[in-house]
Amino acid sequence: MNYLKIPTERVAVLIGKDGFTKRKLEKLFGIKLKVDRDGQVEIDSSNSKDTFKAYKARDAVRAIGRGFAPVKAFELVRDDAILEVIDLDEVLQNEKAVKRQKSRIIGRDGRARETLEKTLGISISVYGDTVSLLGQEADVQIGQEAIEKLIRGSMHSTMFRLIEKRKQESRGW
Repeated sequence: MNYLKIPTERVAVLIGKDGFTKRKLEKLFGIKLKVDRDGQVEIDSSNSKDTFKAYKARDAVRAIGRGFAPVKAFELVRDDAILEVIDLDEVLQNEKAVKRQKSRIIGRDGRARETLEKTLGISISVYGDTVSLLGQEADVQIGQEAIEKLIRGSMHSTMFRLIEKRKQESRGW
């Protein structure tokens, strides 16, 4: 049994219309979910045939709780897909700094986040005081490094140069 809590405003998204999302998660990951209206989620993997998929079900529930659409969370069923969550409260001193960095990560009209997503082929959700990245492991790690540089004060252009450099390194150029 695994337990986790998601924001109450995300409970309806986790369950889905007529329970569709919940049933699809259960089928894809081979688990059973119990969700209460306060956001408490119980993940029962005792009957699962694939322990790795059952483990990844927790990340799929977390992804929905951190603002991703269910269809994005379903991608975590793939072996090479991961979810990484950066808690801005842990790395920044106050709420004003968190708000400023969230704005920098998103960028004007969402362009910085969109460019990161397109360049790396990942999905990014800025929700609450967290930034979550979902995609292939190598690309998510590059994205995490880039966002951490941005949080530490690097300019957007520096972050995008780092991404290009890491992508070239991963291709063996």
